Amino acid sequence: MDVWEHAYYLDYLNERRRYLEGVADKLLNWEFAEANFIKSPQPPRYSP
Repeated sequence: MDVWEHAYYLDYLNERRRYLEGVADKLLNWEFAEANFIKSPQPPRYSP
């Protein structure tokens, strides 16, 4: 998420927390992200 003021100032003024909550709650598709995370290959495990 872009947290520089130019990204949210016109809509949220200085309320960065409200902007982040709005993006996380309304714009992000958590089901899509979870499905892609589950499908992604796991990195190799380090064993000393």
